[in-house]
Formats: sequence, C-alpha cells, structure tokens
Amino acid sequence: MMMRLTLGVLFLSLGMAEVRADDGDRLRVLVWNAWRGGNEVDDGPEKVLAVVRDVAPDLVLMQESHDIDADEDGDRPTLGRWIADELGWSAHQGDSPHLCILSPRSFETAWFHDPWHGVGVEIRDDDGRGFVAWDIWLDWRSFVTYELRDHPESSDAELLACEDEKSSRLAEATALLAAVEEVRREHATLPTIVGGDFNCPSHLDWTRDTARVYRHRRALPLPVSIAMRDAGFVDAFRVVHADPVQHPGITWSPMFRDRQDGSPQGFERIDRLYLRNPAPGQWSLRPVAAAVLPDGWEDESVPVRQRVFPSDHGALVVDLEWHRVEADLFPDPPIDDGSSMVPDGQMTGFGSDVRRLVEASRERPIATGGTMLVGSSIFRLWRDAESDLAAFDVVNHGFGGARTWELLEHAPALVESFRPRTIVVYCGSNDVNAAESADRIVERLRRFTTRMERALPGVRIVHVSINRAPQKQDRWDVVDAANDGIEAMCDRSPTRWFVDVNAGLFDEHGEPRLDLYLDDHLHFTDTAYEEVFLPRVRAVLVAIEETRPPTP
Repeated sequence: MMMRLTLGVLFLSLGMAEVRADDGDRLRVLVWNAWRGGNEVDDGPEKVLAVVRDVAPDLVLMQESHDIDADEDGDRPTLGRWIADELGWSAHQGDSPHLCILSPRSFETAWFHDPWHGVGVEIRDDDGRGFVAWDIWLDWRSFVTYELRDHPESSDAELLACEDEKSSRLAEATALLAAVEEVRREHATLPTIVGGDFNCPSHLDWTRDTARVYRHRRALPLPVSIAMRDAGFVDAFRVVHADPVQHPGITWSPMFRDRQDGSPQGFERIDRLYLRNPAPGQWSLRPVAAAVLPDGWEDESVPVRQRVFPSDHGALVVDLEWHRVEADLFPDPPIDDGSSMVPDGQMTGFGSDVRRLVEASRERPIATGGTMLVGSSIFRLWRDAESDLAAFDVVNHGFGGARTWELLEHAPALVESFRPRTIVVYCGSNDVNAAESADRIVERLRRFTTRMERALPGVRIVHVSINRAPQKQDRWDVVDAANDGIEAMCDRSPTRWFVDVNAGLFDEHGEPRLDLYLDDHLHFTDTAYEEVFLPRVRAVLVAIEETRPPTP
C-alpha cells in the first residue's frame, strides 16, 4: 500500500489529476520500457502493475514485456499479459519477445511488423471513435549521447553516423514507417499513434540552447526524429512542452545517475509518443498534457533492487483530447505526388553560403529563439534588417539567389536548428525567373511551412509577397498567381501571415516606382527597404507579439 501511495503522490503532483482518463473526450497513453519484465527489482511486476493502476491509462505501449520469474505458484506469463490478466484488459504481444500493447478496450485488429521493432492494434470506443496505435523499439547500439561524451572531438557527421552506420536505428525506423503507412492508408480516417523506446534523442532536444545547459549535446539534425516529422507525425510531448530547456522530459535514466563503470550518464528523452491525424472532418486527437514519471528520483543510495519505481526508463504519460475539426491542427499536409521538388535540369546550390551563415550564427546568441528572415537575395540585401527590427531579435538568413527548392533543402540547418519563434520568408522570385509555374512555387512554400510548423510547435510564419519587379513584367501573371496561392495558404491558419509589399512598389498610376529599384530593375534601394518593407514587416511582427499566448 505504501508503494502505491508513493507512486500516486508522484503522479498527482504533476498537475495532471484534473485530466481524468475516464473523461469521454480524453485518451490517456502510457509509454514505458518496463525493464526486463520487472525482474530487476524486488516485486518488480507488482510495482509495474501499481504504476499502471495509478496512471489509469486507456492505452499502454510497453517495451521489455519479458517473462516474469517463476514464483511459488509456478511460471507467470510475460509482464504485459500478466498485467492484462490482473486488470481484465486486452493485450497484444503476438510473437514479439517484448513489445506489448495493453488497453481496457478490446482490439478491432492487430498487426505484427517485426518481433523486435513493431506491433500495432486498432481500438474503438463506445462513440465509434477509433485510432491505430503502434508499439515500437529501436536498436540500442551507438547511443549518440555516449558517443559525444566519450569523443567530444567528433564531427557532426561522425555523430550522425551513430544512427545509420554504427546502428540500424534509421533503417529500422524507415522500415517501420513504411509498415505504418501501409496500414494508415487502409485506415485513413483514423489517427495514428506511434510510441516507444527510440534509443536516441530527438532533433527537437538537441539545439543550441540545450547544448548550453546539458553536458553532452550539440545542435544536430538527428535523422530518426526527422524521419518521423517528415512522415507527418508530431511529437506529442513537444506539442505540449515546446521548450526543451524548461521541459526536458528526460526518460533515460531515473535509475542510474552514473554508468556502471562510474562514467557520467547521458540523460535524454528517448521514450516518445508521436501522433498523425487524419484529414479534416474526421475525429482527431490533440495532445493537452504530458509528463514523465517518476516526478523526483529516488535516493541513489537505495539499492536498485529495493527501488520503488521499478524501471531504468522513465514512463511517459500523455493525455490526448478528442475533437472533430474542419481545419487540420497542422494545416496543408504536403502533397506527396512522388515527384522531386527540384525541377528537371536544375541543381540545388548555395550549400557553401548556407554553411557560412550557419557557422556565423552559431556564435551569436540572438540567432536562436528569435525572429529569422530567410529566403533569397531580396532579404540578403536588406543590410539593415537586423538593426531595423532589433526589437524582435531578428537574424537575417537570406542567402544567394535562393529558389524554393533550395529553401526546402537547407531548412533544417539554416532555420530549424535555431528554433526561431517567428520566421519571415521571401522566396519564389528566382523560381519565376527559372520558368517555374505558380503551382509548383506555392507547393514548395507549403511544404516548407508545414515542415517548420511540425518541427517548431508554436512557430509563427510570415510570407512576404513575391515582388512584381519590372524585370519580370512578362511573367507578372505567374507572380500574381503565386502570391494568390501563398496568401490563401496563410489564410487557412491563424499562425500564418501574409505581407503584400507590392502595393508600395507602384505609383498612383499603377506604374512601378523605378526609384525604388537598382539598375537591374529587380533588387531594391535602401529607400525601398525603409519605405516599403520595414513598415509592413514591422507591423506584422508587432501584431504577432500582441496575439501570441503568454509564456507560462
């Protein structure tokens, strides 16, 4: 009884008590690696069961549901099956040696991807709302945090090789996502949940700011979590807690402060829950609360076998809220038409320019967490942008003669790694010169926008209209069509904004103001930035800050 009381106090202190799992509009998910079937601590299975009872989840995604050691009454089944029997729940483990899905509800369908890496189920409630849930585990070898700890001189490429050369994590994640997508297409009206032990950190946690706080981190585009993002999934914990400094969500490891050899531990959020919702008009799920158990680590002088919390992994608890919307939580999912976003006959350039920008910005504290200008030379040549908009912590990442496909290619390093609160985009003008259609320009900007929204929860994105420059007068119809499409994309979300600068670039007779252009009739004079760009962009940035929810 004391054990259950202690765990209950730990759980309730997280402030989630008001979000009841028996609320018909809520779904509570527990993601937990239960550490070798609970066999590593005294009365481990009973302690795991106590946690499950206290959390009262609607769904448990359990890893390491191994055979329970024999007791005086004989052999018990695997941990997950035993807990399901004790609670009268359903369990699906199939032929997996350790992946087990548990729920008070029965399973409509069950899937088996791989004995070690993935099992799935379909669940429906009394109101007919359903979802598909996958329980997963990825390769534990070459943990990138340990690699950086043991070899701090490692290059970024050497660290990233932990995911696809020194381990099979990325290959496993890619194969898993293919299986998940095959099922999702057959159940396109249902949300899809993927949760488990990823055995690697997320790119959302390895940022410049977290590297300042945590000993063994670096700003890196970690590929497994990026693969989840690119497959259309959002990280539920980071939707609720966007700031990885204030809310680290560490699940590895509450049991061990140091490694067994006495070397420093590498604390990370390796147990995660991802969500992909169906198209608008269907029942969807929204993450509304998230926490990690235990809330406070036990005294490390207590022998491991006597610990109350029975696992070396923290347990992730996420509350999701059912709702039906006419607009997606993350609008405009990319259109995957199987085609490359790089036009035939074109190359992706400006890599060296981007690397120079990124390296320079890494030395500037202002570059992280503020407002980022990104796009082509129209922004690159706005020489006073950072001082003109200093009140908004602006950093200017305009590069080369960027086209929209290069904006997409360089976004992870150039934009995402700096986690801006607001992104201001000018891109597409050079696409027009490359004879690209308005539809393709808009689609690439839509993909960029959606990618940033999924990677940076809470970000605001401002699109500045493509310039109706005299130099491209014979293609103004393309410019106008592209601007109409960009504006329509922005209108579909309250966190997107469209700024039309073209009104200020023409005189009262509808003729271009040539005094605002350089001799090429494409790029702008300082006067154009001062009179046209600055007041319009500044007004939108002011409005964004006035409407942004206050930080708790």
